Amino acid sequence: MSVNEEFDYEGRASRARALMQKYEVDCLYLVPGRNQKYFSGYTGWGGWPTRLGSYILPLEGDPVRVTIPMYVGFIMGVPRKILGKKFYLYTDGDEDTAKNQLQQALKDLKVKKGIIGVEEEMRHTDHLLLKEAAPEATIKNVSKIILDPLRMIKDDLEIAKIRKSAQICDHFFKTATEVIGEGRLLNEIRIELAKCIVEAGADSSRIPQMADASRRVNRGDVFDVEPDITIDGYYAEASRTFFVGETTNREQIIWKACMKSYDEIEGLIRPGVTMHQLDVAFKNSIQEDLREIIPNFKSKRRLGHGVGIAGGHEIPLIQEFNLMKAAPGMVFAIDAGPGPGAIKKQDCSGFGHGSVASGITSTILITKKGFERLDKFTHDMIIL
Repeated sequence: MSVNEEFDYEGRASRARALMQKYEVDCLYLVPGRNQKYFSGYTGWGGWPTRLGSYILPLEGDPVRVTIPMYVGFIMGVPRKILGKKFYLYTDGDEDTAKNQLQQALKDLKVKKGIIGVEEEMRHTDHLLLKEAAPEATIKNVSKIILDPLRMIKDDLEIAKIRKSAQICDHFFKTATEVIGEGRLLNEIRIELAKCIVEAGADSSRIPQMADASRRVNRGDVFDVEPDITIDGYYAEASRTFFVGETTNREQIIWKACMKSYDEIEGLIRPGVTMHQLDVAFKNSIQEDLREIIPNFKSKRRLGHGVGIAGGHEIPLIQEFNLMKAAPGMVFAIDAGPGPGAIKKQDCSGFGHGSVASGITSTILITKKGFERLDKFTHDMIIL
């Protein structure tokens, strides 16, 4: 296991402490996941069955970890100022020692009676363990006031990693136009696409498995392609749809609606626009155009979400009633499409969501004067 020491972990801790001081939080208690990785470059569960693997960042003093010896071996050589100055260790299955070590860590940090900030995605069992270890402490959800604001605005290095992921997505799509073709084996296509990702320098990638990899591509097949490419733990999100040989009138109408709605959204993106405004504009556009072929069509999906550290969607969520405003440094994915189940399911050969023209997905960076689309591959209808 390696920790990328390029990232400014000390700066992240310093910015967190400024917010902790503002909101009178004595320490951040982070369980395994993306927040823990954001602050230390590493995340890992502890021993079974407790699974305790916490990273504790105090308002003053050095961060510490409570974990099992196995994980210490994984991260030898990484500066302790990043991972945690002190490790409180217990062995698998020893729940009493795990709780005692957590109690000792909180006591040493002088926060057993203070305000402990936690994440809203914290497991219930972790919450119970923390409450048992520090019964006099106040446990407070600080995702919206500390963690989300910090992680939502990306620094230059984070943006560079996401940008490289987007560039490899472009390379992936170009390769897809070269290897997807009538008569080719699906498994051969999958191997070629995986090869192009590895050769482009991604540290992690995923291409969905196919139900029938031995089948050959037929005229009229539709491929909804969404690679999952990470660079030093960061990813961009992009998808395109490829039509083999021919398209139906229905598919053309769907695709034109996707392109039109996406273009209208790009016309609105700028610092200060709310997530609500973007989502409502998208729904109004695509619903009007698709009712030509789907009477009473109503979009039920949100338009998009933040991207950053791999492992799931991030803030901001681009959806109705979210009045959060776009700000420079935000990075999010716009997914302009009708949504799963809205269009009759067709054969997409296992490369994505499984619906015809599931949409156009691109990753957007908010800049001081507007925005930049990080993936550059065409949004036009692609017929191979």
